[in-house]
Amino acid sequence: MAGQIVKMAAKGTAHSAAVTRTDKLLNNRLGQRILVRLQDPVRLNDYSEPEPDIAVVFVGCVALKNP
Repeated sequence: MAGQIVKMAAKGTAHSAAVTRTDKLLNNRLGQRILVRLQDPVRLNDYSEPEPDIAVVFVGCVALKNP
């Protein structure tokens, strides 16, 4: 965050499975009202663009127009 590089551990199979299950659950529960973005960058400001495992974005949100 804030332009810093953070060393992270490699993703394992348990992590990948949890992300996949969460994606499926959110899509099943919230359907067309949301978009689930997986491990995509999210621009917070000119200096921070983290890549969260899961981001839930409401359809029509400005983040979809300029992620």
